[in-house]
Amino acid sequence: MKNTRQVFLSTGELSGELIAVEMVRQSRRLSLPWSFYGITGDLLEQAGVQSCYRYAEFSVMGLLDILVSLPKLAAIQNELVDRMQLDPPDLAILVDYPGFHLQLAEKMAAIGIPVIQLVAPKLWAWGAWRAQRLRRDMALVAGILPFEQTFFASRGVPYTYLGSPTLERVDRFLAAHDHLQRVPKQVAILPGSRAGEIRRHLPFILQLCERLRKQDAELRFVVPVAEGMLPYYLQHEGLQHYPALTLVEQPSLQVMRQAQVAIVASGTATLECALCATPQVVFYKLDGFSYRLGRILSSLTHFSLVNLVAGEELAEEFIQNFSVDQLARCVLALLEPAHPKRIHQQHCMVTVRQKLLNTVDYRQFFSQCEQIVSV
Repeated sequence: MKNTRQVFLSTGELSGELIAVEMVRQSRRLSLPWSFYGITGDLLEQAGVQSCYRYAEFSVMGLLDILVSLPKLAAIQNELVDRMQLDPPDLAILVDYPGFHLQLAEKMAAIGIPVIQLVAPKLWAWGAWRAQRLRRDMALVAGILPFEQTFFASRGVPYTYLGSPTLERVDRFLAAHDHLQRVPKQVAILPGSRAGEIRRHLPFILQLCERLRKQDAELRFVVPVAEGMLPYYLQHEGLQHYPALTLVEQPSLQVMRQAQVAIVASGTATLECALCATPQVVFYKLDGFSYRLGRILSSLTHFSLVNLVAGEELAEEFIQNFSVDQLARCVLALLEPAHPKRIHQQHCMVTVRQKLLNTVDYRQFFSQCEQIVSV
């Protein structure tokens, strides 16, 4: 075994980067002789991971956006693989972001690099046929959702359930910030972490805030802004006309925890919000092409991660075709302490937490990685 393992690490968005950062920290806590480099954001760079690309340069969402970006994404992948042929890493760990990573994994596996996918692609939602690609290209798929094991095992995918790093991260934050209190009349807004999501969602969000303020003039709206994303908000000229909406460069978990209600774009944030015990309403807008194709390919009853984990509708979902009035009525109901919708969510949030109560076993994960490299 080499004195130091060279590990290529790649992530494509903030939620995946948070998982990657914790994995890097745990490797150092266990004194593993691993040196990381790859596709990063600010957090991974601050954790000492050498960056060869920043994911903000190419992070996209929606099939149409991906199709438009294919030449650029392919060029990045080819350049990475060319570098690896000259100086191959011992191992590649790709975190979430399957639209990019499944293509990259195929190219890396073809030149003999063992590849691990951390956070399983949501093939149980649509595209189950892609399981054969995982069998072919991945040495291991490490998942973070408890209901995935049976799906992947039945399709011959080398899968292991890692546990829920989201639960551990939220609980660690809450324990360190147990002084945080709910702020009356405060509503958290999380429009997504990608530039495209912000552009699509912000005009609607501003209309929603205006409608809600007509019903209750004391409401205040807080948007946590991830590092580097403030310019995408400031591009919207209408923002200055909404003094009740405040952009804050604070952890999103802090904003969730202090809010009475959260308005959340579908994604990992919906699960985080439930773990913060904050009632929420979920929304999302895609480009028309991506939405229509997704409706054809997906057989899921629920769209958001928190409802999938709960196994029922914890939070109401407003996807693609909905009005400001519909969403506003739901938010106003959740602001009432005794409203049945709020009480229902409070019960369901306990269930979600119970389903995720499984300590993340990084020691076992790293042991599996070493076994793969040593073969």
